[in-house]
Amino acid sequence: GPALASTLAARYPVVMIDEFQDTDPLQYSLFDRMHRAAADGFGLYLIGDPKQAIYQFRGADVFAYLAVRNSVPPAQRHTLTTNQRSTGRLVRAVNALFGRHSQPFVLDAPGQEIEFHAVDAAGRREQAPLLVDGAALPACEVWWLARGDTGKPLSKDSANGQALAATAARVAQLLA
Repeated sequence: GPALASTLAARYPVVMIDEFQDTDPLQYSLFDRMHRAAADGFGLYLIGDPKQAIYQFRGADVFAYLAVRNSVPPAQRHTLTTNQRSTGRLVRAVNALFGRHSQPFVLDAPGQEIEFHAVDAAGRREQAPLLVDGAALPACEVWWLARGDTGKPLSKDSANGQALAATAARVAQLLA
């Protein structure tokens, strides 16, 4: 209740939740109550990647993420501009793929937009690309799933099955 929230907020005046996109609505409600119960000066920092929430990476809930994001005034939202982990080749490939459209992540409800922000690579020492039969593999590959004879969109189960089979075949090819 409010007493616990106030006590925790007093003990921990700043809370940072990394990988926030993996936070479910119940978990967030606990931090939100701390934030509301605290005196001025309590800091709640949410660090997350909406693209991971879209694809339900680690059970993420994109609508929970968006509800919280939309509760934060735009002036208090910040975007990292440098990718510290990936190679420059991969960062350029992702920027090219998602930067082709003004709204690459489509959700049907107003206020549910997820913007794509192109970023720079950190400039770390680049590794040589993986070679297969002497040819460099691309930094990013896009595969299309077959629709079948009906021409209708694939079911989720069918799409998952095709994606798993294609990925296993590609891994086996690379290992060979």
